[in-house]
Order: sequence, then structure tokens, then C-alpha cells
Amino acid sequence: MNGRNGRWQAAERLALTLIEGGLRRMAARTLAVFLFTDQDSVTARQPAR
Repeated sequence: MNGRNGRWQAAERLALTLIEGGLRRMAARTLAVFLFTDQDSVTARQPAR
């Protein structure tokens, strides 16, 4: 895993694990994006990808 693409893949894997654990899909994706981003802000579109 390297760079930005690797972080997004890791975030997606975390989100899928959280979803399997019972968290709603959008909440899981949003949490994963916040944990794995290095940006100061995140748009609403980013977790939805």
C-alpha cells in the first residue's frame, strides 16, 4: 500500500468492517475518511465515493 490510493483502500476496508459490525454505511465511510485523510477539510462527496 502506498500513497493516497493506499489510504483510500485502507479507509474503504475499515468502513466495510464497521458496516459488518452494524454501523450504518454512510457513518462508517465518514468515520473512515476522517481517520485516513490528511486534508484539513472533507467534502460531502468524498465519503460517498
